[in-house]
Amino acid sequence: MTADLEHGAPVFHVRLTLMSTLQFTEQLNPLLFVGILLVLGLFKPTINKHPDTV
Repeated sequence: MTADLEHGAPVFHVRLTLMSTLQFTEQLNPLLFVGILLVLGLFKPTINKHPDTV
């Protein structure tokens, strides 16, 4: 019985951490999306300038 409990505890812990990280990424996803949009917006002028220089 103790072996089963010892074996089950890490699995439960991993499951908890996975759920918490999933919730964390769900909260971060909009921020990452906005960040990617900002980066694309910053790099868009440079991308548009390339055909002019070539």
